[in-house]
Amino acid sequence: MVSEEHTKEVANSLSLDDLKHLRSENQVLQETCTRLTQQLQDIAEDPISWLLLTQTKSVEKPTLFKYPYEAGLVTVIIPAYNAEKFIEKAVKSVWNQETNDEMRLEVIIIDDGSSDNTYEVANQLAQKSPIPMQVLTHPDRANKGVAASRNLGIIESKGEWISFLDADDAFLPNKTLAEVTWLKQNPDSLCVCSYGYNVDSDNKPLTGWNTNQIAGDYQTIDLKDRIAEPYTFDSLQKGCPIVNSTFLTHRDVLLWSGLLPEFIAHQAEDWVLFARISLKWSIPVIKEPLIYYRVHPSSWTTRYFLENLDYGVRLEFLFSMTHWLACRQEFKELAKKYYRKNLPSFFSVPARVNSWLNEYLESQQFFAQSYDSQSLKLVNQDIEGHLTTLRNEINLAKKIYSYKHIVKKITGFNILIKIKNKLKLLLKASTS
Repeated sequence: MVSEEHTKEVANSLSLDDLKHLRSENQVLQETCTRLTQQLQDIAEDPISWLLLTQTKSVEKPTLFKYPYEAGLVTVIIPAYNAEKFIEKAVKSVWNQETNDEMRLEVIIIDDGSSDNTYEVANQLAQKSPIPMQVLTHPDRANKGVAASRNLGIIESKGEWISFLDADDAFLPNKTLAEVTWLKQNPDSLCVCSYGYNVDSDNKPLTGWNTNQIAGDYQTIDLKDRIAEPYTFDSLQKGCPIVNSTFLTHRDVLLWSGLLPEFIAHQAEDWVLFARISLKWSIPVIKEPLIYYRVHPSSWTTRYFLENLDYGVRLEFLFSMTHWLACRQEFKELAKKYYRKNLPSFFSVPARVNSWLNEYLESQQFFAQSYDSQSLKLVNQDIEGHLTTLRNEINLAKKIYSYKHIVKKITGFNILIKIKNKLKLLLKASTS
């Protein structure tokens, strides 16, 4: 033990600056202990909230509008990344919007660190814009993603109404006025979306990802996959049918829901925002095409479908929604129920197919040991049974086809193809 005399001797030898430094370090240590103690209490009292907050390492920003809103003003927010080819069409579609004495527009473009001439083209358009227009960037022209870009536009907006427009889409002339008019005629609703026309890079009609030419119309797909309108929190768990560029909302809605989550991958941030909003306001649909929705090779949605990102996006949606719900006192119980109900479903199909693949691989050893026709027939029946079960559970052959992209990435797929082909040859030989 250190004696009192030694302590005094050391204290007398320290300078005033040394003592200040020690006091500061002691204060930091005490604050750290207090914080850790609080974290332990949080873990014990509410492990789901603590776990999700720790996993995402995120601190949600409050929705702060820099300016008071101007009644009747609609702010159109356009995030743009390497959109040089399309940005002029998008902006001019806003310029050409129909208005009346009670409605006017402003447009905000947020260049998200583009490496092409998007920023220069946007500024040229701003110089000759017939309506208020500004071009924003992130500090140091950084690329921060579509959510951060939309959030910057929201914060800088002055509109009573907020409208989203992707840089590769375009409004039809009556889009904004039709939606604002609809909302004024239906005062219980504070947000709305609509349909659009699926078009290619040259504005030619095409069949979109929803298997028809009307973007946002999911009423013609298989009945079991349809999402009921208006969109509610329950219905939006199946997927996100809302086309971003058709969405318009009163700023009060965003004050309640918060900004878009910036810490998750693209393709889920808008789904999360719409799901949050739907907890308080259902999202009605104007069943009329009011935009041109562009389907082209470089879009994120194209990558989403071609690379089979469905399960990853859904898992991010689950964690993000659970985190948001768990961090709000009124939704904590819902967060627990939602998480427990939905987590298993995100893993059931991949787990089932992994099991299916393992059984195929294990059967390879059997084939090496026995080739009599009766055994092969029995094994084939077993495999066909698995295939039939899989088809039924994944809902028809369309799901199977999309699933092939996942299976092809799994080690051992080529072996399985060889096994299947060998089976066909052997069975053919045994029956001839």
